[in-house]
This record gives sequence, C-alpha cells and structure tokens, in this order.
Amino acid sequence: MPDVDGPAADGPHLETTAGSTHRSHRWAGSSEPDLVSSAISLEVDASGDHFAVDITNMVYAHKFPATDHRKVVLVLVDGNSDHVVWEEQVAISASSTVSHRISKPAGPEAFSIQLRYYPTPELGSDQFFVIGKYELGE
Repeated sequence: MPDVDGPAADGPHLETTAGSTHRSHRWAGSSEPDLVSSAISLEVDASGDHFAVDITNMVYAHKFPATDHRKVVLVLVDGNSDHVVWEEQVAISASSTVSHRISKPAGPEAFSIQLRYYPTPELGSDQFFVIGKYELGE
C-alpha cells in the first residue's frame, strides 16, 4: 500500500497526526479503465480477407476477466455508423493469448475493433468501457 500525505480519515488521534502520512487503503479495481486495460494486449493484422486478432492476458496470476461476473467482449464496429457487426465474448487464461479470425464484411471501408469491458454486466449492456481498440480505414 502506498504512503499518502495527511492523517487517516478516522481514529482517536486525528488532531495529533496532522502533517503525517498514512497507508492508502484505496482498492484500485475493475472500475478503473487504465488499470483494467493494462492487463491485456490487443494486436490486429488487417491484411487479407479477414482480421486476425490476438488478445494477450498480461496478468500472470489469474484469468481475464478475473471473476465470472465481469464480461469482456471483442466487437467489430462499422466505423461509419457505430453499429456492431460482429461480437464474441472473451475469456483468457493466465499469461496466455487467444486468437480470433473475423471475416471482413462487404460494404464499409472503416472499422473499429474494440475490446469492451463490462464491470457489472447485470446492470446493463450499455455500461462498458473500451480497454483495447484498433481503427482501420477512413
């Protein structure tokens, strides 16, 4: 736990600890996009008639997502309309890589490949943040 300037928020000696430091008990976790996105690596090869997507779990201790009530979805989004044209739920074992081949749909020239993280999917399918993204086209 990192040291934080100032007294702890509670305790019997609050007035005598002004100017001191204390250990932070803040629990950094699944609601922080930067922290969650540091757990994965997204690589895309857009040559040919498909997208080759590799997602690597950079966390050596556990699977990603770490718990079953979290959800990660790989999506292909039409860059002109933001319409999802392909999606698949993703789970990755500790320190491993999963690969996906996505056929390029006919039509739009612009696409976005996104890895979306749903910290509480039971609260709604529109409550996510993008933890990996690859843009292609216009």
